Amino acid sequence: AIHVNHGLNRNARNWADHCRGVCEQLGAAYHLVELDARAPQGESQEAWARQLRYEALVRFVGVDDVLFTAHHQDDMAETLLIQLFRGAGPAGLAAMPMQARFGAGWHYRPLLAFPLAELHRYAREYNLVWIEDDSNQDPKYDRNLLRNTILPGIRQRWSGITRTLYRAARHQADASGLLDDLADIDLKTCRSGADTRLSVSQLLRISRARAANTLRRWIRLQGFPVPNERQLNQIFSGVLGAGPDATPCVCWQGTELRRYRDSLFITVPLPPPPDPGLVTNWDLNRPSRLPLG
Repeated sequence: AIHVNHGLNRNARNWADHCRGVCEQLGAAYHLVELDARAPQGESQEAWARQLRYEALVRFVGVDDVLFTAHHQDDMAETLLIQLFRGAGPAGLAAMPMQARFGAGWHYRPLLAFPLAELHRYAREYNLVWIEDDSNQDPKYDRNLLRNTILPGIRQRWSGITRTLYRAARHQADASGLLDDLADIDLKTCRSGADTRLSVSQLLRISRARAANTLRRWIRLQGFPVPNERQLNQIFSGVLGAGPDATPCVCWQGTELRRYRDSLFITVPLPPPPDPGLVTNWDLNRPSRLPLG
């Protein structure tokens, strides 16, 4: 069992001690990961903590190991609504998969089909002891506002809304899978040579919607975050639409997409170029490291 202390709550040490005690009772190995998950200015605290948490968890997952988390049907419904309010497409509206690759292994959510109320009934029936995070009541967090204010109001009219949203997310997951299948077909013709580059001229031969779908798939497969709609429009207008002698670049979230001649490249941000007046003395008897590495 792995417990992540994000260092955000005054009671966090008590939670860690509780988890250790439960593991001792079960005879399970216990690992504590302590983080300083305070978000930088301008970043979402929820998203920042989630990113650091999964970066910590993935280090424990070896080849074909399985990480289990207790996400449930209500979590799925909340995630779908959050993504909907952000204007996400099918991949975002699919919310969270039951199983997915995670580092060298897998991430499973075996309780995803169960509503929270059913899990509460089970926990009470078997006298389980758990801790309620007091920050779950703070409405400044989007998920808490949905959970405590918006969804209870919706349930007064549509009592089965959680189950319905869960089903809707599964439909979106099917649609997202079909879009990925189409993108994989287009990638076979749009790749520039045998490597990971994309051909601009080949992308421009297919429709804008298919080209956008292919770009998103290509970016995800390279392990980079997918650009939002504004950034994608910049790619179409400023990169794909640029002249063949231009070297345009679009940047987002630790990612740079560049064009050179007919090829698109995606990389982590490159360091600034060295001073044009730089002079490097090279002793030809040993290697010389250039400023860009």
